[in-house]
Amino acid sequence: MPALQVVRLFKVQLINHLFTICRAILDGCQFSNARAMRLGLLWTCAAFAAAALHGCKHAQAGALPPAKACLDARKAQKSDNAASEGISASSPKRAVLHIRITGITEKRGVIRLALYDSEQGYDSRKGACRSRVIPVEHDTEETSFRHLHPGWYAVMMYHDKNNNNECDRVLGLPGEPFGISNNVRPGITGAPPFEKARFHLGPGEELSIEIRLESLL
Repeated sequence: MPALQVVRLFKVQLINHLFTICRAILDGCQFSNARAMRLGLLWTCAAFAAAALHGCKHAQAGALPPAKACLDARKAQKSDNAASEGISASSPKRAVLHIRITGITEKRGVIRLALYDSEQGYDSRKGACRSRVIPVEHDTEETSFRHLHPGWYAVMMYHDKNNNNECDRVLGLPGEPFGISNNVRPGITGAPPFEKARFHLGPGEELSIEIRLESLL
């Protein structure tokens, strides 16, 4: 039963009880009967107040002020966005990295790029925190990584001209153009150490770097 009908019903009962008490007093009813009528009146009043409070709560829940409803929606949307990115209100501001790739000599194949955030991942070549495959269509290509934790990073990439998902080698040396952050070249024993290729991203920093592809052969 709707709350409004409940309130109306109790109003009718309240009037009936009042009318009965008045008749009992006028007819000289015994005190016990008048007392019972008063108890009935108190019960009806209590029930009426409860019903009125219940209806008021439902009305408030169903009619949220537009301004507050809009604010709550924005808070929920902001919370959902933060959660999808793994960001909490207390976490440091994330950084942005822009990479400009130069030294492209052939417009074919793809550039396979890996971003490392630790020396262990860099040395193993299997611990990239982010990766990107960039189709080669221009003399210069660009890409960006967002929402990065502050810290030290290094980049490795190679131009996979034949798009076979591996860096072809000749006599153990890279047979396809490659690039490393800070534009450091590999040594006799292989890729340069992480400490030479690394660069730092601070909280909220937006950094742009340029890496040139080079060929050893």
